[in-house]
Amino acid sequence: MRTKEDEKQVEAFRELGKQVLGDGWVFRLAALVGVATRTAQRWAAGTSPVPDGVVNELRLQKHLLEASGLAEKAQGLADEAIAAGVSPHVVSAQMKELGRRLRPGPEDQDDNS
Repeated sequence: MRTKEDEKQVEAFRELGKQVLGDGWVFRLAALVGVATRTAQRWAAGTSPVPDGVVNELRLQKHLLEASGLAEKAQGLADEAIAAGVSPHVVSAQMKELGRRLRPGPEDQDDNS
């Protein structure tokens, strides 16, 4: 049985994951740390303990993300394009396509075997 403190830790982990990786964060977390999706799902559900290294990696990525200003810069670019007359639907599609191109494929991931 989980305690209130356990629940707080699980909720804080979920919030951190969503802040760093956005919607679908559990699947992205699994890819980021090189575990099965089901393992990350158990962490998110609070049914398995989250390794300290995973939490530390998320905290590091959050810090680097904030320091880079990526979210603000991307929003600024989107706002500029929309102000220039580009449809928000087109901007969204282009951002999604960029995300797809940036996503590492199996050949780009470390071989952990």
